[in-house]
Amino acid sequence: MKNKILVTLIFLLSCFCVIAEENTQDKLRKEMVTFGIRKDSIETYFAAADEANDEGYIKLLEKAVKLDPKNYIALDDLGVTYANESNNEKAKDYYKQSISINSKNPFPYVRLYEIYKDDEDYESAEKIANDLTKYIPEHPEGYYELSNLYYMDEEYEKSIASIQIAIEKYKNLDTERFYEDAENRDSYLQDAYYLLASNYYALYQDKKVIDIYLSQLDVMKKIEYGRIDDFRKIAIDANESFKDSDKKYYEKNKKLLEAE
Repeated sequence: MKNKILVTLIFLLSCFCVIAEENTQDKLRKEMVTFGIRKDSIETYFAAADEANDEGYIKLLEKAVKLDPKNYIALDDLGVTYANESNNEKAKDYYKQSISINSKNPFPYVRLYEIYKDDEDYESAEKIANDLTKYIPEHPEGYYELSNLYYMDEEYEKSIASIQIAIEKYKNLDTERFYEDAENRDSYLQDAYYLLASNYYALYQDKKVIDIYLSQLDVMKKIEYGRIDDFRKIAIDANESFKDSDKKYYEKNKKLLEAE
């Protein structure tokens, strides 16, 4: 009987995963149709997803663009493909084309930012992050990117202001419109809290570091947040500042911070 129940549960979970995947694909297809992309271009784009060969995949994406030059999603995916091949110049060109066609799609902004940041072209990285906040102000990522740049430049107060905006926008994310971001929102939100705490750590505002870490601990454990150990380290170090000045506060936090 137990085996039968287990098989049934596995079957139901498998069905759920398929349905979730189909729903994402359906939403993407609807987005493309609503934007007015030609049907044959859309079908060619989805055919590319089933292509195992890299060269065949690129050719199908290029064909999708040729069938309809306003297929901004195919252009974005071409950018991703060339970025993965470390052909950043081609990748940037495709991302820029995608943005010029649909300035309301956040992904090419984010990917351009990553290329500029990795190339240490911080001026261009800041510009594209500002563009994201200008053209899609309801999306949190532009504010997160700016906060990251300010943090790297040791402009901690500006970084804090930007990341606080990002946190509120992550919390109030339009999950229907930004359905792909919604899938990882909890993780993105923890990244934002970690960056906020890192700023306070740099400013020696140790109580805030500890408070933020402890306030997010249950969520981080629940989603198995990948940087929880790094976050814990700065919280533990922040707590050391109270070892002599406030022994009771220090000991209370020590137990909480060292608990698994």
